[in-house]
Amino acid sequence: MPRLDEDRHSLSNDETLFNRFFEKAQEGIAIIQDEAIMVGNVSLSRLFEKTLTELTSGGLECLVREEHRTSVAQYLRACQLGSTDLGRCDFQGETGDGSTLWVELSGTLVEWDGNPAVLCSFLDISKSKREKLDLAMQCRRMALALGIVNEGVWDWRMDTGEVYFNTLWYTMLGYTPDELPQDFSTWQKLVHPEDLAEAEKALALHFETAAPFDITLRMRAKSGKYLWIKSKGKVVEKDADGKAVRMIGTHLDVTEKKLSEEALKESEERFKAFSEASSGGIGIHDKGSILDCNRRLSVITGYTRDELIGMNGILLVDEQSRNEVVQKMLSGDEKPYEVIGRRKNGEQYPLQVEARNIPFNGKQVRVVEFRDITEIKHSKEEQALLKARLEALWHVSRMVEAEYSDLCDMMLTEAKKMTSSKYSFFGLVKDNILSLQSWSPEVQSDCSMKDKSVLITIHKGSFWAEAVEGHRELIVNSPHEHLKQKGVPEGHVPIDKVLLVPVSHQDKVVALAAVANKEKDYTKDDASQLRAFVESVFIIMDRRKMESELRASQGKLSMALEMASMGHWELDMQTMIFTFNEQFYAIYGTTSQQEGGMTMPAETYANSFVHPDDLSVVEEEIKKILNLEYDKSSAQIEHRIVRRNDEVRHIIVRFSVVKDEFGQPMKAIGVNQDITARKNAEEKIRYLATHDALTGLPSLRLARDRITQAGLLAKRKGMFAAILFIDLDGFKKVNDTLGHDAGDELLRETARRLSSCIREMDTVARIGGDEFLVVLNELHSKEDAGFIADKMVKSISAPFCHKGNEIFVSASIGISLWQPHDKSLSTDDLIKKADDAMYLVKKSGKNRFAYAD
Repeated sequence: MPRLDEDRHSLSNDETLFNRFFEKAQEGIAIIQDEAIMVGNVSLSRLFEKTLTELTSGGLECLVREEHRTSVAQYLRACQLGSTDLGRCDFQGETGDGSTLWVELSGTLVEWDGNPAVLCSFLDISKSKREKLDLAMQCRRMALALGIVNEGVWDWRMDTGEVYFNTLWYTMLGYTPDELPQDFSTWQKLVHPEDLAEAEKALALHFETAAPFDITLRMRAKSGKYLWIKSKGKVVEKDADGKAVRMIGTHLDVTEKKLSEEALKESEERFKAFSEASSGGIGIHDKGSILDCNRRLSVITGYTRDELIGMNGILLVDEQSRNEVVQKMLSGDEKPYEVIGRRKNGEQYPLQVEARNIPFNGKQVRVVEFRDITEIKHSKEEQALLKARLEALWHVSRMVEAEYSDLCDMMLTEAKKMTSSKYSFFGLVKDNILSLQSWSPEVQSDCSMKDKSVLITIHKGSFWAEAVEGHRELIVNSPHEHLKQKGVPEGHVPIDKVLLVPVSHQDKVVALAAVANKEKDYTKDDASQLRAFVESVFIIMDRRKMESELRASQGKLSMALEMASMGHWELDMQTMIFTFNEQFYAIYGTTSQQEGGMTMPAETYANSFVHPDDLSVVEEEIKKILNLEYDKSSAQIEHRIVRRNDEVRHIIVRFSVVKDEFGQPMKAIGVNQDITARKNAEEKIRYLATHDALTGLPSLRLARDRITQAGLLAKRKGMFAAILFIDLDGFKKVNDTLGHDAGDELLRETARRLSSCIREMDTVARIGGDEFLVVLNELHSKEDAGFIADKMVKSISAPFCHKGNEIFVSASIGISLWQPHDKSLSTDDLIKKADDAMYLVKKSGKNRFAYAD
């Protein structure tokens, strides 16, 4: 920095020179010392439209706008310190009328009154500044526009063959500018051979007719893949003969858009195929008007497809439900809900509706699925009734194991006791014929019809017909002659009173039970009790057949119910990438947004969702697909998944493999379905089939299996096994005096006490009423069985408490043994031996145990 005393000028010492300089200067001139204006010229006053007095009194603040004062002060300070390479300083100033202007400030170090100061020149640059700002803004807008459209630019000189490609043109294809020559052949080599001829034809047409050059073609990227490029151009220069010599155009990568259009088209076609295969009626709506529908919608509603197209979809719903449907549609609700539907013939029916908003033919529409749930409603009602009846059957659980004929006899015996009747009958009804299946033993001695399988025609007007046609119990307490006229066949035992109970299934009487010759008149209470009992036992008789039919119908029903809750997926066999729909993610407790999109590598899916214990099963199935072990037919697997909230669910995966023309697998498609509820229901059914509903103990069916296993184990190891038949002493008195609630609690406590007396390998079962069966395994001697039986006798004899009352009962126990030297004993033999021993204990004093034989 030059020394102040050497380089600065003392203007105050040469006043004539100073005045001349100020007068001739066209730009504003001022001497500023420490941000104070010491003196200024007229041009400065004109520039800022302020008097010299205002300038010198106001200082720097009256010249410079507040936001620029710091930078100007720093510039002046540097000048005053002698800096020589500062250049100029631009700032916004403020005139006397409050308007702004751009000023260029240049300063040089001088001396004023013996102290350093800055000689400043102020030049109005507002015009040039605006031009620069406008130019910069245009450049920024151009850059922004090119950045937004992401287009490559080309400039083709046809006379030389040279083409200028901008950087984006190269990077769009994955190249750098120095990798490809800038000539027309570069473009020709990169265009897909199948598209080149069409592109050149479009160029020629543009040269001849000035038709727009706007085509979409494929160009090879550096990676080897072909990208879809939208190319647009225009001739901008011609020679004297009118021949095109220069053309400028742009390239835009539209690959993603092209693939999206193709995917959308494929999705729409796949959706249409899927909708045709759906068991629900599907309609595509635009503001209520049906654009398209599947065949099933026509079947459900009764309208033809031509009638449905263009129809207002709200007309498919009954008037009482239309407001609800409109509200759901306006709110965009996508949850299934139930309304009343109306068919073309005016028939009302229960309808489940579920809707989604989807893209279709380039716009957003609403697809609605209509499901006729008439059968489902009936099925649910039947299942509810079935459940109620099954719960009432616990007191006749021993009948479950009986043969059909024995079950009939057991039912008639119990029915006779229940109503205090002398006779009882049971028969099946079909095509107006009553086929007697069984009657009580007392009938046979007095009846001339010895064959139980008797066919009786149900004549109109007979008392049989009254019960069948009326679907109700029939009580006849009239004399025998009246009954004979009402349909009792010849040879039948004399009847003076009768109670008929019809058993119905699907609104049709399928069986009749009857009791007869009660000493007193039959009452409505007799009828209701007998009906509940007979219908429950008939369920047991018909259960095996019904279970088989129910499984078949539920299989079909499940498909209809679960179509809307299926998760759809596709697996690309080349990339091993899954593509999922949103419902798929819903099954897994998540969304595509949470998972980062609709696609996921197979390995990521397995590690993210498949239960660790089932991972090998899923991997094995994928290997089978890759090894061509599946043809075009569908296949399925079941496995567990872990949802995002760590909940374990069961799913069934149905899929088909799609192959190319060479027989190689391209992709695997079908759907995922959550079957956790079904699995739980099956598990509950299996449990109820083998366990007592009241105590939770194994039933006789399961106990029989445990007895067989105990015998095999005893034979193999040369040890003893034992069966304990236990009957409570005094249980009936508890029921009669304290009620059934006390009796039930006593049975549950008995189950707990007996269970506490055995080992984990042993079994306690309840086989009916107050009877229990215990299976003991791997005993070293028969005395071991006696030790456990004695423990049980003492445990049961301890007092029970119920609502502050002490209850005392005891246990009589019979023991049968499977000994090492026994060759073979059937399960029934072992149970009968233990039962006989228990009755001996009952007769000889109770409250103890005894061995068979």
